Amino acid sequence: YVKKNVRVATANGWPADALSVAEAVGHLALEIRSNVSAEAMPAWIFVACSETVCPKEILREVRLRFPGTRNIQCSTSCRGVTTDAGFLTTQCDDGRQRSLSLFCVFDPLGSYCTVATCPCRSPIEVKRFEQHLDWAYLRLRKGALDVLKNPGEDDPVLPGPEPLAEHLVIWISGLPGTEEPALDALYDWGHRRF
Repeated sequence: YVKKNVRVATANGWPADALSVAEAVGHLALEIRSNVSAEAMPAWIFVACSETVCPKEILREVRLRFPGTRNIQCSTSCRGVTTDAGFLTTQCDDGRQRSLSLFCVFDPLGSYCTVATCPCRSPIEVKRFEQHLDWAYLRLRKGALDVLKNPGEDDPVLPGPEPLAEHLVIWISGLPGTEEPALDALYDWGHRRF
């Protein structure tokens, strides 16, 4: 996503008094809402939870509280979640450790794209990933403010270096063993592209 005009709000930790997933998600959703305007809806939510909590139940509750958010991603962790507040986990009364974190991106201008691809293990897969990245960049560029574009680099197929490229934030999520090849491909793409 392009970080200009984008707001990020986080809420972390399983509330000690929460007796259910609904209560825990509700508590964190209220915390998120206290940091943004009442009508704001996240464009994207990343949910992290411990493996002691059912991700499907978490996703259902998050969707109930943020019905206008189309892109919600959930990932589990063995014991807790690493957040901007550190590694968090709560020892609950039933003896189980639980953790939960919401990372919400509010993007009122729509300067956000998603890319999904196969692991980048072959030249064909890398090329496909680069094509997806090109598509996403061109889509972001189309809606970007003129001040972020370099008119001298206005090639609709492959624009060159411009301020927009310096405002990009890229979030990568992958299965074990897929992150490093994806980062290598992203690094190479960025250096060739810009």
